[in-house]
Amino acid sequence: MKSHHHVALSLLTLCISQQLYAQTSTNTANVVLDIQTTAEIASSSSSKAVPSVTLDTIKVAANARTGTALAQKISEMPAVTQVISENEIQMQATGDRTTGDILAQLIPSLGASSGSTSNYGTTMHGRPVQFLLNGVPLSSSRSLSRELNSIDPAQLERVEVLSGATSIYGAGAAGGIINLVTKSLVGYGPIRQTRVGVSSSRDFDSESFGYHVGQTLGYGGEQVYGRLDVDYDTKGGKFDSHGDRISPDVNQTDQQDTKSLSVNGSLGMALTDSQTLDLAVTYYNDEQDTDYGPDYGDGLQVLLKPKDAPPSLKAIDGANIKNEPLTTKTSVNLNYNNDNVAGSNLSVTGYYRDETGRFYPSGKDFPKQAGKVWVANGLTDKSTLEELLGGAVVVTQSEADIEVLGLRAAMQTDSEIAGKKTLFSYGADFEREKSKQTYYGQDLNEFMASNGLSAQPNGLTYNGGPDTTIDKWGAFVNADVDITDKWHTSAGVRYQKLKAETDAFTPIYEQLLEEYFNSSAISGTSAAYGIDYQAGDVEKGSTDHDKTLFNLGTSYQLTPNDQIFANFSQGFTTADIQRALRDVRAGFVVNSDNVQPIAINNYEFGWQGKHGDTAARLSGFL
Repeated sequence: MKSHHHVALSLLTLCISQQLYAQTSTNTANVVLDIQTTAEIASSSSSKAVPSVTLDTIKVAANARTGTALAQKISEMPAVTQVISENEIQMQATGDRTTGDILAQLIPSLGASSGSTSNYGTTMHGRPVQFLLNGVPLSSSRSLSRELNSIDPAQLERVEVLSGATSIYGAGAAGGIINLVTKSLVGYGPIRQTRVGVSSSRDFDSESFGYHVGQTLGYGGEQVYGRLDVDYDTKGGKFDSHGDRISPDVNQTDQQDTKSLSVNGSLGMALTDSQTLDLAVTYYNDEQDTDYGPDYGDGLQVLLKPKDAPPSLKAIDGANIKNEPLTTKTSVNLNYNNDNVAGSNLSVTGYYRDETGRFYPSGKDFPKQAGKVWVANGLTDKSTLEELLGGAVVVTQSEADIEVLGLRAAMQTDSEIAGKKTLFSYGADFEREKSKQTYYGQDLNEFMASNGLSAQPNGLTYNGGPDTTIDKWGAFVNADVDITDKWHTSAGVRYQKLKAETDAFTPIYEQLLEEYFNSSAISGTSAAYGIDYQAGDVEKGSTDHDKTLFNLGTSYQLTPNDQIFANFSQGFTTADIQRALRDVRAGFVVNSDNVQPIAINNYEFGWQGKHGDTAARLSGFL
């Protein structure tokens, strides 16, 4: 019997780093040339920026030039924190593993990676996660679940993790916060780095072969500094342990046969000794180009829901999808920081994000909705109904667009209360999110004739819910207090207001029913039963909710190597309004009573310690 081995191998990552540092006191220069493997990438270029994490103080040595520090450093939350360094990320970034794959290995409370483009269903302690990129939200109320498909892992400097909600970040952070921090310039002088890698999941077969190329250019000066990272990555097909190709994920899409471009740029300026202005820009494009699709069975059995002969859904050659799945994201983040405002630190951040996600074409049937109309008009014969309802099916391809604009201002003040060292964090934030989703009709005859392998647009479009605008206002104050050298506590309060406005729209089932009953195939029959179906609309509407949220946490150092902690936090967010309204029928009223928010109380307690070379954490949550 021939044996097969599944190999995920990054054969070689060649990293050539040339750095020239000018020491201001002596004007001497050192040139360092490094050739490094995957686990050692950029240890020379960014070692000074890697956070140092210790059990007793839990501090992060953040680079002051990035302008990406959170309003309150995640590392200062009481004992429910994790900081993942660049070296840890690169050690996991073997083969063609994605950011989602890597974080699933490194964050114990994070759900397992789906292995697809999507992080749909990925939660912390069973609750939604607020993903941030350089301190500003990646997650939206209208989530495409592709937050972790936003940046190449080679461009990450560190990842900060906080489980549970906090007053500093409100809506969407019910389960916790994961902040992806991109690389920024460290030191002075020029920096150049080249990255080259190859990967394969089956003996470097041409169908599984992928490669990675990247280039970094940067310069650090006294007043102006900047960095540019560009990475291009291709991924081949994936194969199981028997050497058979894995079927594509047609629900959330996957990473097989994809090409991606990731760009990370930063530019900073020291305005004065205490003031800096930092600009961070990222661009990410990931698009699939594959010849493989799932085996839906002869006559497209999967749409007919067979009981006796279910389709295999195995990967088969011959796919011809006109518009293949893609993800495109652009983000801009501008930060002003002044560390000497009446003895406090002021940080003001404005940000913008534009995101487009396209999914795999899929069938959508509506026999229940159509059947109710037939029966209401007098057709009750089961065999006739069954024959007529066989045509109540379409093939569509979903595409969503999200645009986000936000502003956040925060102050931090070091003080003392009753002789106890205290850090106050307070501020306000605003975010406006606009989203729309469209279903593009596909040629049903061609889709069925090819058993789902060929999808070509037919020019028809359907609403995937109303165009929606959501405004989020928040104000917060948080205090971190060192009660003793061993006892630390944190408490905060946040006021959160969520307001949504939806445009008038025609629900998708209304559009489909009108199209179905007026189609040439059954128009005669529908006319005989007096059916002249006209699609109805849902009028524009609005919702308005607000809530005051609290968080309280404490940690105590039992021994130099052991610490216990407890934390209470509250989360508050809206449902995915556009998605929730996608399938409603005509006449539905959009208001605060019909579309309610989600509120969460989260409790966590546990122990963490480090003994010798072993570090461990045990926590319980409710």
